[in-house]
Amino acid sequence: MSFDEKGTIAVKHYGGKMYAEKVPKVEAKQNVRGVFEMLCAYDIHTHEVMYEFYDHKSHVEVADILTKLKQGNKHYRLYVILDCWSAHITKKLPELLNGQAIELVYLPTNASWMNDVERVFADIEKNVLANSNSPTTEHL
Repeated sequence: MSFDEKGTIAVKHYGGKMYAEKVPKVEAKQNVRGVFEMLCAYDIHTHEVMYEFYDHKSHVEVADILTKLKQGNKHYRLYVILDCWSAHITKKLPELLNGQAIELVYLPTNASWMNDVERVFADIEKNVLANSNSPTTEHL
């Protein structure tokens, strides 16, 4: 599994590319209608994406979603590819995952672009957030 967090997603008006006679104006300063964190795992073999939304992100939320991933893969040792974010490399994370047959595999520093889940985030930016203007976090 390739795992990472999408940076804080703000619910606001996003611009993007479109064909239009008059392109809608996106204000530089906007009132943000809410924020959330998206933690996401991408199975590099089956191309499945699993995600969860949280109000904030820390090693506790990372352990929570990795435990849920392991429940779906009970018969296998789960190898999880991570970057070197502080919540991933803390000693508390292996303690929370103790005994679950989850192996954490860290990418080199400054090489998060090698993580395949980043493609999922690029698709979200292009196909979900671009040209959106959702009223609430639930809607987005």
